[in-house]
Amino acid sequence: MAFSPVYAVFALCQFLIGIAVTGIYVVGFVIGIELVGPKKRDMAGISICIFYALGYMVLAVLARSVDGNWRHLEFLIAMLTVPFISYYWLIPESVRWLMQQSKYHEAENILRKAAKMNKVILPDNVLEDEKKSQKKEDTTEDQIKYTMLDLLKHRNLRWRTINISFTWFANSFVYYGLSVSAGSTSDNPYVSFFLSGAVEIPAYLVTWYLLDKVGRRWIICVFMVFGGVALIATAPLSNT
Repeated sequence: MAFSPVYAVFALCQFLIGIAVTGIYVVGFVIGIELVGPKKRDMAGISICIFYALGYMVLAVLARSVDGNWRHLEFLIAMLTVPFISYYWLIPESVRWLMQQSKYHEAENILRKAAKMNKVILPDNVLEDEKKSQKKEDTTEDQIKYTMLDLLKHRNLRWRTINISFTWFANSFVYYGLSVSAGSTSDNPYVSFFLSGAVEIPAYLVTWYLLDKVGRRWIICVFMVFGGVALIATAPLSNT
């Protein structure tokens, strides 16, 4: 995108970047959760979100360092992604995915490396039960193949899917709207953008603290209402 000669190429590159970034974030989040035990999943998820906010803040610093030249900024961001090629060798594949693909030998090797690092001794037949379960499913004549459409087949599951999808849409719509307009909230757009990322960190920490103390439903309800009221309250005070 840094070398886009015309707007059509710029728009196409933005579209491809959007696809790539969304895929990277979701896959990175999932594999980050899978690499830890159940008791540490809250911490792993929140940690990923905190690093997202840190990247948000770093972007403001990088933009200021190139005096707002978008071509230089895009090129600099692209260069920062090069070291992540090493992740192919540094990050293990998802053990759950390997087991689903019946690649038990690779899955067991990863588990044993993790056990060695954590000074834990695994039994010799650590995946034996999983192999038997998988074999039983494969030999079942009426084996069920689930798809995304199954989320809409049952009434209770259908309404939950719609509810969660709408919640995600509403949060994303507001989040990116605020992000785009962050630069117009003060005379210094770089500081405004930096602070817009910084305020996310205490929000993540508060959520982390409340997740197991309050529960998920109350946090969603209260924070959604609180955020909506705050947006309405700021509208009359905005100069833009």
